[in-house]
Amino acid sequence: MTDCIVVLSLFPFLAQLGYTTTNCCIGNVPTDPIDCIGTRITRIDLNGAQLNTRLSPGIANLDALETLDLSATQLLGPLPIELFSLTNLKVLRLNGNKLMQPIPVQIQALVQLQILDLSRTNLTGPIPDGLGNLPSLQTLELSNNQLTSFPQILNLQSLQSLGLSNNRLSQAPSGLNKLLNLRALYLVSL
Repeated sequence: MTDCIVVLSLFPFLAQLGYTTTNCCIGNVPTDPIDCIGTRITRIDLNGAQLNTRLSPGIANLDALETLDLSATQLLGPLPIELFSLTNLKVLRLNGNKLMQPIPVQIQALVQLQILDLSRTNLTGPIPDGLGNLPSLQTLELSNNQLTSFPQILNLQSLQSLGLSNNRLSQAPSGLNKLLNLRALYLVSL
């Protein structure tokens, strides 16, 4: 089976991608998975595509990428460090995969990130301090993992929704009362 992300990363100036479920991805592939500005790919949405592979380091070639949705694609960890060189990313959805690793500290490089969904990915260990310093982050979903501690989040002033339910956290993050834009908070079974 050909890995769609590998194919995309080989052609960073690709304007259109045609594929069928028999030659690229198996499963329920969205009908409009890719948006482009000019000839630069800005959005990849393969939600539910059943890739059943690891993310290629070649993902770094897609430097105009703003949205990457690989939710429920059977993506396997660990994540390549090159993913965190995509500094134009605004939306990163990897929920429902089998990453089984700590959240990489390099995530702090994604300073334009507005939505981060890493729920149901079997993430382990502490949440890195750098995650608390993403100034544009509006939605942070980390529920249903094995995370053990949360950093100071006072710098997440744009945060509107925070999901931490069903982790191994012993207490809620300090400073929640300072997040004036927070509208939704999920802390069930810390």
